[in-house]
Formats: sequence, structure tokens, C-alpha cells
Amino acid sequence: MKLPAAPWLRVVFLATMLLFTAVLVYVYAIRYVAWLDSDASVPALLAAKSLHAMSPIVTDWYYANGDIWVLTPHLIAILPVAILGLGVPALLVSTVLGFALEAWILVKVYLRYGGELWIALLAMMATLMAWSNAHVAYAYVQLAYGFGTVLYLATFYVFATIADDAGARRRRLIAGALLVAVITVSNPTRGAVFLVAPILVGCAWPWRAFPVRRRLALAAAAGIGWAIGYALYTYWLASIVTWSVPRGHVDVVLGGLKQIEANIAMLGRGLVLLCGAADRSVMWAIPGLLILLGALALVVREAWS
Repeated sequence: MKLPAAPWLRVVFLATMLLFTAVLVYVYAIRYVAWLDSDASVPALLAAKSLHAMSPIVTDWYYANGDIWVLTPHLIAILPVAILGLGVPALLVSTVLGFALEAWILVKVYLRYGGELWIALLAMMATLMAWSNAHVAYAYVQLAYGFGTVLYLATFYVFATIADDAGARRRRLIAGALLVAVITVSNPTRGAVFLVAPILVGCAWPWRAFPVRRRLALAAAAGIGWAIGYALYTYWLASIVTWSVPRGHVDVVLGGLKQIEANIAMLGRGLVLLCGAADRSVMWAIPGLLILLGALALVVREAWS
């Protein structure tokens, strides 16, 4: 790997790498057990049930919030649980493997966009960096959140590469549609919001330079994949799995102005939490917020250029 020529960029890259490595060692080698909770143990517990049932989908697990675990971290945990048994060591190994898989996927995606390995590595580290305690909990320990996000990003990347390839064959569209279906079957609402909607937006604007026929084919593939996943979820899986009581958030609810105001307030609290000011003054969120705004500015600049 060739580092950037500019000395200050080298310093930024090496400092980021050292900080990222230190966080990984601190979380997984020192503080992992202290961060564990019932939600974080789900991949190992569900993997053990999958081994017993000889099926990746377990029907007697109480699924919550409308999520059926299909293409999720419990698949990664099956082998560690089979070898090490159900316990913290197997959970730790599967979590580290899942995090490494996320990092590898992000590097592959960013390498296509940035063209240089050091840029891809820097972007990956910035994406997975522990910006707050909540980020550690939801991206490092409870792997499902970060894993799902990376799957959405990777699927969008697949469709973007098809849009960019004039010689893309029909089987790649079919593969993209199947990928959308497999991810959607876990939760159709999230599949529509985080998968299909970004792809449709991409067809309408960032990919507008490509032929209309190709963009329509991409939109159709995403829509058909979502419809397949929705049908499997609604008319098959939802009727055979065991749901938690209450079942949880399974529908999209459109509220009035008060509900919109409450949602915006929740978004604001989430941003403050993300920027590292969980139980402290909002002023503590300013450095993280500046970094977030700077990242968004760079994305907007690249998009317009």
C-alpha cells in the first residue's frame, strides 16, 4: 500500500489507524465482557438454536420489532458456537469475525469509489470509529445494527456497479434482486426505506447520465426483489415464527404535526448521543457535530462534482 504523498495526510492516516487499533484492543480485549447485555448475546443464542434445529431460521425464537433474523450475525456465530460451545468465548469470536467482515466489505466498497487502498482504509476506519459509547454498544458489541447497515451499503454498491457497467448481464440484475429479497425478508419496512428508496433515488439523480433503460431495469430489479421478500415475510415467515408480546414496531405510522415534532426531537437527541454527549451537556456534542458536518460537506461536494 502506498501512503499519500502529502505529509499531513500521512499523519492523519497513521493517527487514525493507531486510534482505531487502540479502540479495537480496548473494546474486544479489555472491556468486552463489561459491555455485554441480553441484546448482545442474541447472535450466539440464536446460533445455538439454529444448530439444534438444523435451520438458519428458528421458528420458536421470540422475534421482536418485526425483525426476523435471516441474513444476520447469528449465521456467523454458528461455527464458533459449534466449536467452542455456547458461551462468552464463542460470542466474542463471532462478534470479532462479524466486525472484520464489515470492515472488509467497507474497504471493498470504498476502494471502488476512492481508487486507492489508503483512501479505502481511512474511510472504513472513519465509518467504524467509536465516536461515542452508544456507537460502541451498537456497532462493536451488538453487531446486528452495524451488520445490517453494511449490508444495505453493500447492496446499494452492487446496484451502483451494475449502473456503471454498460455490459452488465441479466444475471447480475437477477443476483441484485435476490440480494434485495434476502435482506428484505428480515423486515420489509426497513428494506423499503434503507434499500429500495436509495436505489430509486440513485436511478433518478446520481445515475442520470446512464441510459434510461438501464436505470429502469435497476429500479425494477430492486422493486421485484423487495416484493419477493415482502411476500415471503408476510405470507410465510410471519405466520410460522414466534413473536414477542407485544410484537413491536412492525408498521409505518403516519402521524400529525405533533408526531412529526416528536420524531424531529428524537432525531436531535440521537445526534447528540452519536456525537458523544449522552449524559453530559449538549456542548460536549459540538466537536463530534463538527466532524459529522464536515463529512457531510465532503459527500455533498463529491456528489455535485
